[in-house]
Amino acid sequence: GIRKANGSLVGARGRTIILKSVRNNKHVSRWSEFGEHRWSNFGCHYYCSIIAATNRNLEEQVKSKAFREDLYYRLNALALEIPPLRSRPEDVLELSEKFLAMYNDQYQTEKRISPKGMELLLGHSYPGNARELRNLIKQAVVMSDDGIIDEALSIAMSGETQNDDLNLTLAIEKVERELLVRARKIYRNTREIARHLGISQPSVVRKMGKHKIR
Repeated sequence: GIRKANGSLVGARGRTIILKSVRNNKHVSRWSEFGEHRWSNFGCHYYCSIIAATNRNLEEQVKSKAFREDLYYRLNALALEIPPLRSRPEDVLELSEKFLAMYNDQYQTEKRISPKGMELLLGHSYPGNARELRNLIKQAVVMSDDGIIDEALSIAMSGETQNDDLNLTLAIEKVERELLVRARKIYRNTREIARHLGISQPSVVRKMGKHKIR
């Protein structure tokens, strides 16, 4: 990882630093020349590259003096503009399948999205881009009682919170109980359950008592 030492990112020497959500910042200004930037520490010289990301229009911010012009030109050696997720339907579909597989694996479920659910996803605006899509899929997987998560997706996208099923703490409790009930049917004792779920045996006993699972 990258560590700070005497004001320099010594751990980044010969590597690439990624700066998220670039702002006017004296540290960014110091480390903002692509490829050929160097700084000194204990008499040694270090080189690194910097990739800076932002969701702002920096040209407009420079014109309005909301962003430093010198810093903009340091960062703008090579600019790549990535369109918002709502204008990349093929990525919405691919990412949806990826996130669904990831959360099915994490929560040991087999949830699916129907073609109708995919249409819902394609019609969403995604102001939060890929993070928002990931959170929608996660929420639908956790909340849905059905194998197909279309209805849960629709509720998640609408932002409705009409019942306790949309409380994250209660949803996690629900998934935890379902996993314990399923494991209890498969494994002979709490030690095997603990090994399978990746938690300690005392934790299994405590959680089974909490959920009244015999």
